[in-house]
Amino acid sequence: MAFQMAATIVVFVLLGRWLDGYFITGQLLTVVFALLGVFGGLYVALKDFF
Repeated sequence: MAFQMAATIVVFVLLGRWLDGYFITGQLLTVVFALLGVFGGLYVALKDFF
């Protein structure tokens, strides 16, 4: 469960970093995708818990 949460966050952060480099948006997309990763990781963890 913890690995799934961490993996979700890492994948979204890496995707955000790649998109920032592609669109040259500074760190905006990294922050947005990091937050999406955190919420997605929490969703996965809570779904498995309950």
